[in-house]
Amino acid sequence: MPVSLTMHPLQIPFKASFSHASATRSCTESVLVCAELGDGITGHGEGCPRQYVTSESVETAQQFFAKQMHAFDELADLEDLKQWTKAHVSEVDANPAAYCAVEMALLDAWAQAKKQTLEEYIGSSALTSAYTYSAVLGAGSMQTFQKQMAQYHALGIRDYKLKITGDIANDGERTAKVYELNNSNARLRFDANNLWDTPASAVDYLKAMPYAFWAVEEPIKARDYVGMANIAQALDCKIILDESFLKLSDFSELQHQPSIWVINVRISKMGGLLRSLEVAKQAEQLGIPIII
Repeated sequence: MPVSLTMHPLQIPFKASFSHASATRSCTESVLVCAELGDGITGHGEGCPRQYVTSESVETAQQFFAKQMHAFDELADLEDLKQWTKAHVSEVDANPAAYCAVEMALLDAWAQAKKQTLEEYIGSSALTSAYTYSAVLGAGSMQTFQKQMAQYHALGIRDYKLKITGDIANDGERTAKVYELNNSNARLRFDANNLWDTPASAVDYLKAMPYAFWAVEEPIKARDYVGMANIAQALDCKIILDESFLKLSDFSELQHQPSIWVINVRISKMGGLLRSLEVAKQAEQLGIPIII
């Protein structure tokens, strides 16, 4: 099936800016790939390059695409895609968000051409389980915070991820409001976005929070697994890995203490859906939970 691919920046304005310790955004920062087949079918794929996660930007994504687009045009089906991915591991590792957009567009187009769901096309089982959805509360203004929290509460969501600001009074107030609105019936985790310099400073800060939390995401410098393990032990909580887990080989850092980790599986940072599925399968074998 001949294919023609194009990539465009995708910038959709937010109704309110979204902030955390590593960045503030007022619009989406993504790339959109369109894969057109000869019979008029068009597949779409999105990638979200993040400088502070994978050292990517919209510009580097476009550069990667421009370099590889003619090779992508030659791919005809799922097996071609798998072979290209295996033969170009280093390129995908360096440009996971850009490649994710390409892969998703191709899979979407090919599945449509076969009149199959994406699960059917890649040989994966259909979704059957029940899932818990989390609300993400950013570090913007208190007015925006309260409005978003009320909307999530009205939807029946009780599982929250709260972005930590580094201001103990501010973070403490936000934590208290989450529990007050939910009559203490909330499940809370924090996302620090690599806020603290040392495990000790992270532990001291988090011990001062007024309510219980079950996990903290990326508390210190990315990939400081020993330091994060010390935090987990000191606080009796899980550590969620985002910037610190980008590819299958990162499991080598987790196998000695699998019980303390949770992996944040985002297909954009993992380099696409197929590589993300490999991570999910390995995590299941090791007994490490994932967040998607």
